[in-house]
Amino acid sequence: MRAFVTLDVLQGGLEPRSATLGHGALIGRLATAALQLDDPAVSEAHALVSLRSGGLRLLALRRRFRVGGKVMGDVGLVRGLQVELTRDVTLAITGVALPGAVPSLCWEGRQVPLLHDAASVVLAPGPELRWADEAGAAARLWRVGDDWRLRVGEARAVDLVEGGAFEVAGTRFELRSMPLSDAEQRPTVSQHDPLRLILFYDTVHLQARGRPVLVISGHAARLICELAATRAPLSWQAAAGELWGDEAGDDALRKRLDAVLYRLRQKLVAGGFRDDLLLPDGRGLLELRLGPDDVVVDRT
Repeated sequence: MRAFVTLDVLQGGLEPRSATLGHGALIGRLATAALQLDDPAVSEAHALVSLRSGGLRLLALRRRFRVGGKVMGDVGLVRGLQVELTRDVTLAITGVALPGAVPSLCWEGRQVPLLHDAASVVLAPGPELRWADEAGAAARLWRVGDDWRLRVGEARAVDLVEGGAFEVAGTRFELRSMPLSDAEQRPTVSQHDPLRLILFYDTVHLQARGRPVLVISGHAARLICELAATRAPLSWQAAAGELWGDEAGDDALRKRLDAVLYRLRQKLVAGGFRDDLLLPDGRGLLELRLGPDDVVVDRT
Protein backbone atom coordinates (compact mmCIF):
# COMPACT_ATOMS: atom_id res chain seq x y z
CA MET A 1 0.00 0.00 0.00
CA ARG A 2 1.14 3.57 -0.58
CA ALA A 3 0.84 6.90 1.25
CA PHE A 4 -1.58 9.18 -0.56
CA VAL A 5 -4.11 11.97 -0.13
CA THR A 6 -7.47 12.21 -1.89
CA LEU A 7 -9.03 15.59 -2.53
CA ASP A 8 -11.67 17.51 -4.44
CA VAL A 9 -10.66 20.47 -6.58
CA LEU A 10 -13.22 23.26 -6.13
CA GLN A 11 -12.69 25.81 -8.91
CA GLY A 12 -15.04 28.65 -9.64
CA GLY A 13 -17.21 28.06 -12.70
CA LEU A 14 -16.19 24.39 -13.05
CA GLU A 15 -17.61 21.11 -11.81
CA PRO A 16 -15.70 19.71 -8.78
CA ARG A 17 -13.18 16.99 -9.69
CA SER A 18 -11.36 14.44 -7.57
CA ALA A 19 -7.65 13.65 -7.48
CA THR A 20 -5.33 11.25 -5.68
CA LEU A 21 -1.78 12.44 -4.96
CA GLY A 22 1.23 10.75 -3.40
CA HIS A 23 4.58 11.92 -2.03
CA GLY A 24 6.39 14.26 -4.43
CA ALA A 25 3.24 15.17 -6.38
CA LEU A 26 3.48 18.66 -7.85
CA ILE A 27 0.46 20.98 -7.98
CA GLY A 28 0.47 23.85 -10.48
CA ARG A 29 0.12 24.96 -14.09
CA LEU A 30 3.04 22.92 -15.45
CA ALA A 31 2.06 20.25 -17.96
CA THR A 32 4.12 17.78 -15.90
CA ALA A 33 2.29 18.57 -12.64
CA ALA A 34 0.49 15.62 -11.03
CA LEU A 35 -2.44 17.99 -10.46
CA GLN A 36 -2.52 20.54 -13.27
CA LEU A 37 -4.69 23.59 -12.62
CA ASP A 38 -5.88 26.00 -15.31
CA ASP A 39 -5.98 29.28 -13.41
CA PRO A 40 -3.84 32.42 -13.99
CA ALA A 41 -3.31 32.97 -10.25
CA VAL A 42 -1.88 29.45 -9.80
CA SER A 43 1.90 29.29 -10.14
CA GLU A 44 3.53 26.85 -12.57
CA ALA A 45 4.88 25.05 -9.48
CA HIS A 46 2.51 26.15 -6.72
CA ALA A 47 2.72 23.42 -4.06
CA LEU A 48 4.16 19.98 -3.36
CA VAL A 49 2.88 16.96 -1.42
CA SER A 50 5.66 15.70 0.87
CA LEU A 51 6.01 12.78 3.29
CA ARG A 52 7.55 13.95 6.57
CA SER A 53 6.95 14.03 10.33
CA GLY A 54 4.89 10.84 10.15
CA GLY A 55 2.37 12.16 7.65
CA LEU A 56 1.70 13.88 4.34
CA ARG A 57 2.13 17.64 4.21
CA LEU A 58 1.48 20.32 1.62
CA LEU A 59 4.47 22.62 1.04
CA ALA A 60 4.20 25.97 -0.73
CA LEU A 61 6.61 26.47 -3.63
CA ARG A 62 6.42 29.67 -5.70
CA ARG A 63 3.28 30.95 -3.97
CA ARG A 64 1.73 30.37 -0.59
CA PHE A 65 -1.82 29.30 0.24
CA ARG A 66 -4.46 30.03 2.88
CA VAL A 67 -5.94 27.72 5.50
CA GLY A 68 -8.70 29.15 7.65
CA GLY A 69 -7.90 32.60 6.33
CA LYS A 70 -4.25 32.37 7.41
CA VAL A 71 -1.40 32.51 4.89
CA MET A 72 0.76 29.40 5.24
CA GLY A 73 3.67 27.67 3.56
CA ASP A 74 3.39 24.25 5.22
CA VAL A 75 0.37 22.33 6.51
CA GLY A 76 -0.36 18.77 7.53
CA LEU A 77 -2.98 17.09 5.33
CA VAL A 78 -5.97 15.67 7.20
CA ARG A 79 -9.51 14.83 6.19
CA GLY A 80 -11.79 17.89 6.17
CA LEU A 81 -8.98 20.41 5.60
CA GLN A 82 -9.71 23.19 3.11
CA VAL A 83 -6.66 24.68 1.37
CA GLU A 84 -7.27 27.87 -0.62
CA LEU A 85 -4.60 28.01 -3.32
CA THR A 86 -6.08 31.14 -4.92
CA ARG A 87 -9.29 33.10 -4.67
CA ASP A 88 -10.91 30.73 -7.17
CA VAL A 89 -9.20 27.40 -6.41
CA THR A 90 -9.67 25.41 -3.20
CA LEU A 91 -8.47 21.89 -2.39
CA ALA A 92 -10.85 20.00 -0.09
CA ILE A 93 -9.10 17.03 1.55
CA THR A 94 -11.37 13.98 1.61
CA GLY A 95 -8.96 11.33 2.89
CA VAL A 96 -5.36 10.47 3.81
CA ALA A 97 -3.87 6.95 3.71
CA LEU A 98 -0.70 6.21 5.69
CA PRO A 99 0.33 2.53 5.59
CA GLY A 100 2.81 1.02 8.01
CA ALA A 101 5.13 -0.01 5.19
CA VAL A 102 5.70 0.82 1.53
CA PRO A 103 7.45 -1.03 -1.32
CA SER A 104 11.01 -0.04 -2.19
CA LEU A 105 13.53 -0.80 -4.92
CA CYS A 106 16.99 -1.93 -3.81
CA TRP A 107 20.24 -1.94 -5.79
CA GLU A 108 23.95 -1.58 -5.03
CA GLY A 109 23.34 -1.01 -1.33
CA ARG A 110 20.62 1.60 -1.91
CA GLN A 111 16.96 1.35 -0.91
CA VAL A 112 14.56 3.84 -2.48
CA PRO A 113 10.85 3.85 -1.52
CA LEU A 114 8.35 3.60 -4.38
CA LEU A 115 6.03 6.45 -3.44
CA HIS A 116 4.82 7.35 -6.94
CA ASP A 117 2.67 5.54 -9.47
CA ALA A 118 5.37 5.18 -12.14
CA ALA A 119 9.16 5.09 -12.25
CA SER A 120 11.96 4.48 -14.74
CA VAL A 121 15.43 3.03 -14.30
CA VAL A 122 18.03 4.93 -16.32
CA LEU A 123 21.69 3.97 -16.58
CA ALA A 124 23.56 7.17 -17.47
CA PRO A 125 25.67 8.33 -15.77
CA GLY A 126 24.81 5.52 -13.27
CA PRO A 127 21.74 3.51 -12.22
CA GLU A 128 19.11 6.00 -11.12
CA LEU A 129 15.38 5.89 -10.42
CA ARG A 130 13.29 8.68 -11.92
CA TRP A 131 9.65 9.38 -11.12
CA ALA A 132 8.30 9.29 -14.66
CA ASP A 133 7.57 6.82 -17.43
CA GLU A 134 10.54 7.83 -19.58
CA ALA A 135 10.83 6.66 -23.17
CA GLY A 136 14.04 4.75 -23.77
CA ALA A 137 14.51 3.85 -20.08
CA ALA A 138 16.36 0.61 -19.31
CA ALA A 139 13.37 -0.54 -17.23
CA ARG A 140 9.95 0.89 -16.41
CA LEU A 141 7.76 0.22 -13.38
CA TRP A 142 4.17 1.24 -12.76
CA ARG A 143 1.47 0.61 -10.20
CA VAL A 144 -1.80 -1.18 -10.94
CA GLY A 145 -3.89 -0.90 -7.78
CA ASP A 146 -1.57 -2.05 -4.98
CA ASP A 147 0.54 -4.21 -7.34
CA TRP A 148 3.56 -3.37 -9.48
CA ARG A 149 4.28 -4.16 -13.12
CA LEU A 150 7.72 -4.24 -14.75
CA ARG A 151 9.04 -4.01 -18.29
CA VAL A 152 12.78 -4.37 -18.92
CA GLY A 153 13.70 -2.80 -22.25
CA GLU A 154 11.22 -3.94 -24.87
CA ALA A 155 10.44 -7.27 -23.15
CA ARG A 156 6.92 -8.26 -22.19
CA ALA A 157 5.56 -6.66 -19.01
CA VAL A 158 5.45 -8.93 -15.94
CA ASP A 159 4.24 -8.69 -12.34
CA LEU A 160 6.84 -7.60 -9.77
CA VAL A 161 6.09 -8.93 -6.28
CA GLU A 162 7.87 -8.38 -2.96
CA GLY A 163 11.15 -10.29 -3.04
CA GLY A 164 11.13 -10.34 -6.83
CA ALA A 165 14.27 -9.24 -8.66
CA PHE A 166 15.41 -8.25 -12.14
CA GLU A 167 18.72 -7.36 -13.76
CA VAL A 168 19.63 -4.44 -16.01
CA ALA A 169 23.10 -4.11 -17.55
CA GLY A 170 24.63 -6.26 -14.82
CA THR A 171 22.94 -4.44 -11.92
CA ARG A 172 20.49 -6.45 -9.80
CA PHE A 173 17.32 -4.73 -8.55
CA GLU A 174 14.98 -6.20 -5.91
CA LEU A 175 11.54 -5.18 -4.64
CA ARG A 176 11.35 -5.11 -0.82
CA SER A 177 9.11 -3.73 1.90
CA MET A 178 10.23 -0.62 3.80
CA PRO A 179 8.79 0.89 7.02
CA LEU A 180 6.98 4.14 6.28
CA SER A 181 9.06 5.93 8.92
CA ASP A 182 12.23 5.08 6.95
CA ALA A 183 10.70 6.36 3.72
CA GLU A 184 10.19 9.90 4.98
CA GLN A 185 12.24 12.71 3.51
CA ARG A 186 15.09 13.65 5.85
CA PRO A 187 17.67 16.41 5.49
CA THR A 188 21.09 15.29 4.38
CA VAL A 189 23.79 15.75 7.02
CA SER A 190 27.05 17.24 5.81
CA GLN A 191 30.42 16.13 7.12
CA HIS A 192 32.14 19.26 5.79
CA ASP A 193 32.67 22.78 7.10
CA PRO A 194 29.44 24.75 7.64
CA LEU A 195 28.30 26.88 4.71
CA ARG A 196 26.65 30.26 4.64
CA LEU A 197 24.47 30.84 1.57
CA ILE A 198 23.31 34.38 0.81
CA LEU A 199 20.53 34.32 -1.78
CA PHE A 200 19.95 37.21 -4.18
CA TYR A 201 17.90 35.12 -6.71
CA ASP A 202 20.06 36.02 -9.73
CA THR A 203 23.20 35.31 -7.70
CA VAL A 204 24.11 33.20 -4.67
CA HIS A 205 27.14 33.94 -2.48
CA LEU A 206 28.75 30.91 -0.77
CA GLN A 207 30.93 31.46 2.28
CA ALA A 208 32.96 28.98 4.32
CA ARG A 209 35.87 29.17 6.70
CA GLY A 210 39.24 29.70 5.01
CA ARG A 211 37.86 30.10 1.49
CA PRO A 212 37.15 33.13 -0.72
CA VAL A 213 33.50 33.94 -1.33
CA LEU A 214 32.17 31.99 -4.33
CA VAL A 215 29.56 33.79 -6.44
CA ILE A 216 27.14 31.58 -8.40
CA SER A 217 24.97 33.23 -11.02
CA GLY A 218 22.47 32.44 -13.74
CA HIS A 219 20.34 29.28 -13.85
CA ALA A 220 22.34 27.55 -11.09
CA ALA A 221 21.67 30.45 -8.71
CA ARG A 222 17.96 30.40 -9.53
CA LEU A 223 17.82 26.64 -8.88
CA ILE A 224 19.47 27.04 -5.48
CA CYS A 225 17.06 29.86 -4.56
CA GLU A 226 14.00 27.84 -5.61
CA LEU A 227 15.05 24.78 -3.61
CA ALA A 228 15.99 26.88 -0.57
CA ALA A 229 12.55 28.52 -0.69
CA THR A 230 10.66 25.22 -0.90
CA ARG A 231 12.69 23.50 1.85
CA ALA A 232 11.98 20.22 0.04
CA PRO A 233 13.20 18.32 -3.04
CA LEU A 234 11.54 19.06 -6.38
CA SER A 235 11.05 16.75 -9.31
CA TRP A 236 13.57 17.55 -12.01
CA GLN A 237 10.69 18.39 -14.36
CA ALA A 238 9.38 21.03 -11.94
CA ALA A 239 12.86 22.45 -11.39
CA ALA A 240 13.53 22.66 -15.13
CA GLY A 241 10.07 24.09 -15.73
CA GLU A 242 10.81 26.93 -13.33
CA LEU A 243 13.84 27.86 -15.43
CA TRP A 244 12.66 27.30 -18.99
CA GLY A 245 8.90 26.71 -18.81
CA ASP A 246 7.38 23.55 -20.25
CA GLU A 247 7.41 24.45 -23.94
CA ALA A 248 10.35 22.11 -24.58
CA GLY A 249 10.14 18.33 -24.41
CA ASP A 250 11.41 16.33 -21.43
CA ASP A 251 14.56 15.22 -23.26
CA ALA A 252 15.57 18.80 -24.07
CA LEU A 253 14.78 20.03 -20.54
CA ARG A 254 16.76 17.20 -18.96
CA LYS A 255 19.81 17.96 -21.13
CA ARG A 256 19.66 21.65 -20.19
CA LEU A 257 19.34 20.83 -16.49
CA ASP A 258 22.17 18.29 -16.55
CA ALA A 259 24.41 20.87 -18.23
CA VAL A 260 23.63 23.43 -15.50
CA LEU A 261 24.36 20.89 -12.75
CA TYR A 262 27.62 19.81 -14.41
CA ARG A 263 28.89 23.39 -14.67
CA LEU A 264 27.85 24.07 -11.07
CA ARG A 265 29.77 21.05 -9.77
CA GLN A 266 32.86 22.19 -11.66
CA LYS A 267 32.62 25.67 -10.15
CA LEU A 268 32.10 24.31 -6.62
CA VAL A 269 35.14 22.06 -6.88
CA ALA A 270 37.29 24.86 -8.32
CA GLY A 271 36.27 27.10 -5.40
CA GLY A 272 37.09 24.46 -2.78
CA PHE A 273 33.46 23.70 -1.87
CA ARG A 274 31.71 20.33 -1.75
CA ASP A 275 30.29 19.31 -5.11
CA ASP A 276 27.11 17.65 -3.79
CA LEU A 277 25.39 20.90 -2.74
CA LEU A 278 22.79 20.53 -5.49
CA LEU A 279 22.28 17.07 -6.95
CA PRO A 280 19.59 14.60 -8.08
CA ASP A 281 18.82 12.24 -5.17
CA GLY A 282 18.51 9.12 -7.36
CA ARG A 283 14.69 9.16 -7.14
CA GLY A 284 14.00 11.70 -9.85
CA LEU A 285 14.06 14.55 -7.32
CA LEU A 286 16.49 17.43 -7.10
CA GLU A 287 17.51 18.58 -3.63
CA LEU A 288 19.60 21.23 -1.92
CA ARG A 289 21.81 19.25 0.46
CA LEU A 290 22.35 21.33 3.59
CA GLY A 291 24.01 20.20 6.80
CA PRO A 292 22.66 20.97 10.30
CA ASP A 293 25.07 23.89 10.74
CA ASP A 294 24.63 25.45 7.31
CA VAL A 295 22.96 28.87 7.25
CA VAL A 296 20.74 30.31 4.51
CA VAL A 297 20.21 34.09 4.33
CA ASP A 298 17.36 35.00 1.97
CA ARG A 299 17.72 38.43 0.34
CA THR A 300 15.70 37.68 -2.80
